[in-house]
Amino acid sequence: MTRVMFFAALATGLAGAALARDSLSIADAPTSGPVTLSGSVDRIVDEDTFVLADASGTIPVYIGPHAMPVTVDMAVTVTGAIDDDLPRELYANQLVLPGDRVIEVGGAYD
Repeated sequence: MTRVMFFAALATGLAGAALARDSLSIADAPTSGPVTLSGSVDRIVDEDTFVLADASGTIPVYIGPHAMPVTVDMAVTVTGAIDDDLPRELYANQLVLPGDRVIEVGGAYD
């Protein structure tokens, strides 16, 4: 599945439960589709990817063509979709940072 097709499908699916902010553990997250995960930033991989960690594991989070809004050890809730390709990666649409600061991310994923 191309990234463009993936996010066209995601845009339709996000109108439902993923926006409810019911966060799952990383280990319990589905293998694909919309999801909300909470944890802390384990490390910054590059200019558009960080690794989210909770007690159950880690997952890379891709934020698209945006400036990195998080720092290591920052608590964050991420809403987006897990790609069905391997390795498993979360493509973020929204980040909620400390102080309930909401950052819209995502966009041109092709």
